[in-house]
Order: sequence, then structure tokens, then C-alpha cells
Amino acid sequence: ETFLNRDLAAIEDTNGAIDRLIEQLRTTRGDLRLTPNDFSGWSRSARFYPLLYMMTRVHHAKDLDTGIELTNHSLGHLSTLQVHHIFPKDLLYKHGYQRPEVNAIANFTFLTQETNLKISNHDPAQYLEEFVAKQPRAVESHWIPMDRELWKVENYPQFLAARRQLLAAAANAF
Repeated sequence: ETFLNRDLAAIEDTNGAIDRLIEQLRTTRGDLRLTPNDFSGWSRSARFYPLLYMMTRVHHAKDLDTGIELTNHSLGHLSTLQVHHIFPKDLLYKHGYQRPEVNAIANFTFLTQETNLKISNHDPAQYLEEFVAKQPRAVESHWIPMDRELWKVENYPQFLAARRQLLAAAANAF
């Protein structure tokens, strides 16, 4: 909230607002580049959660099952975007992971309701492989590491680290 209040104050006078906001970001962060650590938060209230949603839209992420681009005009019945845990919560809890790890931003992606329901709580080592075969490049469009070893629950921490790197690179490209 403090950051938001400062940002709003910087743009209150619209004359030169963008320059003031950029300078404030540089002062606060040191530069404007995002790092993998920026995506280390957890829960939907995390600072970079909205950026993940925006990137899904502007980078033309594809639905894993249908391959349709996840845009406003493609949405219809059972097509509204939903948050999807790449590694299902119950699978992670069963393996001893705690709430912040289970609900890590790097474990979130957005899917249509229909696809989210279809995946349900299946193991990513299985369902991701099926979608790679069915919809080439759709899995990659969600910045999911393509190293199959990282899709195994025992390698979940390494999956999160690799996905954070992909998310940061995509955000910086944007």
C-alpha cells in the first residue's frame, strides 16, 4: 500500500508523471529489470501476481487443451480464466510442502475453466506430457520449464526456481 500511495502521488500532476514514476522506480529498485526473486511471492495478493495475469494475456499464452489464445474475445461458456496450480495443492501437501510453497506465484498459471476442470488434481508429470503432444508450444507459452525432470513432485523447488527465471525473462522482454 505504501508503494502504491507513492506511485499515485508521483502521477497526481500529469505533467511529467511518467518520468517521475520511472525515476521513483529506479530509486526504489535500483533499476527497472525484474529478477527471478520478484516472482518468489505467494498467494494472489503478492505484488507480482497481477503481472503474471497481464503477461498471460499480452504474450499470447495458449490454452493447454485447445491451443486457443487466452484473450478476452476468445472467452465464452466455461472459458473464463481461472488460476491453476501447475502442481496441485493436494499433491504438494501430501509431499510435505507448506502453504507458501504450494501457493507460490511460480506455481500459478491461468487456464480456461474447462481445461482447469479437466486437469483437476492430476500429476503435472502426466498431464503436461499429454498437452505437449496435443498442443505443441502451448505449455511453453505459460513459461513452464520443458525439462521433464522438473515436472516431478520431488523436484518441485527446482521447478519453481526455473519457472521464476522464465517469468523474469518474459517480464523484462515485455
